[in-house]
Order: sequence, then structure tokens, then C-alpha cells
Amino acid sequence: MGFFQHVALPIILCISIVLYLLPPPTTLNLAPNVPCIGSIGGAQAELYAVKDADDADDADDADDALSKKSKPYDIVIMGATGVTGKQVTRYLTTSHPSLSLAIAGRNPSKLSGVVETYGRPSLPTLTVDSFDAKAIEDMVGKTKTVIALSGPYAKYGYTLAKECAKQGGTLASMISGVKEAYHESTSGRGPAYANDPYILSPQIQDCEILDVDPTGWGNLLRYDRAAGRWGVPHFMAYVNSRVVRRSMTMLGITRVSYSEGMGIWSIVDAWLWAVPQWWNGGFKVFPKPGEGPTEEVMKSGGFKLTTVASRGAMVARVETTGRGDPGYGHTSKLSSISSP
Repeated sequence: MGFFQHVALPIILCISIVLYLLPPPTTLNLAPNVPCIGSIGGAQAELYAVKDADDADDADDADDALSKKSKPYDIVIMGATGVTGKQVTRYLTTSHPSLSLAIAGRNPSKLSGVVETYGRPSLPTLTVDSFDAKAIEDMVGKTKTVIALSGPYAKYGYTLAKECAKQGGTLASMISGVKEAYHESTSGRGPAYANDPYILSPQIQDCEILDVDPTGWGNLLRYDRAAGRWGVPHFMAYVNSRVVRRSMTMLGITRVSYSEGMGIWSIVDAWLWAVPQWWNGGFKVFPKPGEGPTEEVMKSGGFKLTTVASRGAMVARVETTGRGDPGYGHTSKLSSISSP
């Protein structure tokens, strides 16, 4: 007890005070203010063109042609036999019965099983292999939207991305940027590409770049005064933050810093929930493709998302909560709702 009172406690208090006084990432990790002169920032210019179309005009022409062509399906769920694919199929068939849907995957018998268990009797199935360019082309030509759930996407998503670009879609610019960044990182030029917070942002200008850290949060435990809690970078922030910056850039929203963290007590709560579920066989730490948590696990648990936006003295705070597994359960709903 004496050691804790006289040594450990003062050290903890000193560290807490220092972390509290550290400025938030909007002042800690800002790029210098560069005036806009119309130049597109460095490597991004070559990464974000739709590489798989001949040129931008061809992509626009393809988009115009497709808009005049009637397609039998509103949405095709690619990878419907996986855990998330099954949840998306169930959600869309029950919550949006008026949509014209089809499910796709490489195994016809598994697709039939998904229809029987999660879909509706009239749900069409398309046998499509992720590496079969001709089958992918036929599938994309029949639908307005593809929900791509065949992971890992770096392995199974590129052929689909290429075809979406050729037929006027926008997915390929993001996939192409990721693949190019990976190529550069393996050829010795990794830091300039792989650590770029705006690697997915199309035509970002130097004057619009604000964050210099991919997560926006930093790499260490710190107290965030805007959120009002201690936290570390979220384990998905390295990817999520870049997707958010891409969306903002495409909407014309620039010079906005974005960071994503995870509260310390949230980590404790997650462990207290996960360990008993794992011990009872509710899920595997290293699942095989197509495996996931049980239905009981997906119905348990919950999440709380706090979003804080500030500008000067103005602060807006929104809290979003949900019951059930946020990984598979809510991902299936959110990916479905966000589909155009």
C-alpha cells in the first residue's frame, strides 16, 4: 500500500495531467496552411483517376448509357453465403420487400441454402466466382448496385472493382488506390503512400490537406477534451478515417480534421462481454472464411458511438446507440442502408 501511495499514484497523476494538457489532434497533427493554387496534391493525382476505364470521358459515356438501360435488379449481394452476406440478405428481404434483389456467390448449393434460411422463395441466385471476369461483367450489367461482401477484399474485390469502373461505377478508384499503395509499400516507397491519410481521397489539393496522421487521433493513449474521455486510436481507424476523408472530399467538404478513438472503459466493457462469449463457444478468435458468431451472440451486446464536431466555441455532440453485435449485426444494416 505504501508503494502505491508514495510512488505509483504520483506517477499516474503526473502522467494523467500531462496527457490532459496535450492539445487535441486538430492542433497536434495539422498540416501547414498552404494556399490553394489549383494544383492537385502529389501522388494522389495519379492514384485517384479511374484507372480501369480508358479515360474519364469513357466512364461518363458508360454511365450515361447505363442510365438509359433497364436492369432487372436493384441490388445484387455478392458474397451472400458469408456471415455478413446472410445478414444483409435477411435484412433487405424482410425490411425492403419492394426491392428487386439477387444474391451471388461461387457455390450454387450454398446460395440455395441462403435463400431457404435467410431469403424469400422467389429470390434469384447468380453463380459468380470473384476471379471470373466474364461472370462478373454479366452480373454488374444486370444490377444498379452491387453490395460487395466477398472478403478479404484485397484478394476477392479487385476484379469486381475493375468491372464497376468500366461500366461507370466509382468503386474502382478506391480499390485501385489501395492496390497502388500496397505496390508502392512493397517497392520501398511505402511511407509516402501507405501512411497518407488522404490515400483514398480523389483529387485532393495540397491546400485542402489538414490531417497528417492516418487515424487523426495519434498513436498513444491520451485524454480527448472534446469527447471528454481517455482513449486510444480505434483499431479500425487506420481504414475508417480514410474512407470518411474520401467521402468528405467527394462532397466538397475540405479543411476538416477527423479523428477516431476508442475509450478505455469501452475496451474494458468489450473484454468483459467477449471473454465469456468466447469461453462458451459463441465465436472463434481466428474464424475461417464463412464462419462467424452464433445468432445468440449477434443478438447480445451493443454499442455506443459518440460523435463530436467543433468549430471554435461551437460544439455539437451526438450519441448513437444500438443493441446487438455491432460487427456483423449492425454492419449488415448500415451497408444495406448506405447502398444507393
